[in-house]
Amino acid sequence: AKLPQLLKYIISYFIYNDGITTVIVFASIYGAERFGMTTQQMITYFILAQFTSILGAAFFGWLTDKWNVKNSLSISLIIWIGVVIWAFFCSSASEYYFVGLFAGLAIGSSQANSRTMLSLLTPRDRQAEFFGFYTLTGRLSSIIGPILYGWIAHQTGDIRYSVLSLIFFFVIGWILLQSVQLREGIEQAKVNKE
Repeated sequence: AKLPQLLKYIISYFIYNDGITTVIVFASIYGAERFGMTTQQMITYFILAQFTSILGAAFFGWLTDKWNVKNSLSISLIIWIGVVIWAFFCSSASEYYFVGLFAGLAIGSSQANSRTMLSLLTPRDRQAEFFGFYTLTGRLSSIIGPILYGWIAHQTGDIRYSVLSLIFFFVIGWILLQSVQLREGIEQAKVNKE
């Protein structure tokens, strides 16, 4: 591959994005099954998460400018690991609201930073092609997490372990992300213009 850093990043994205989409898909089911939250409560939960999502995107945007996109994205994945652990130990609906606020910070930042990182590692004249592939990767990655979540819930009879299993996606994604040499990848993207 002429773009090894981009390839490593896309594999990392495929894995950690699976964790993100699974958390988003199952957040309301988890709230309802675990804490008996009503539809109304879950709507409030998601509205509150939107506010922290905006704050997260703004703060991590500032952090990206100050530091770099890889470090900023790495921190947001550590927040996701915290979200999963807290959801596992969470003991009430009111505490679960705070888990949602915390997750909101990670959602806004990880989605914005993921796109920024892709654009930096992609040759300028091939951005449309790679963003199409990135979208497809995002869709494909949202299959494995829910299957694993459902299988673990079925095997253990406890959705807390399903949520905890998602830590695997964030940890592996984070480890792979650390192997991406950002500066080298940006140079490769410039050299590989057609």
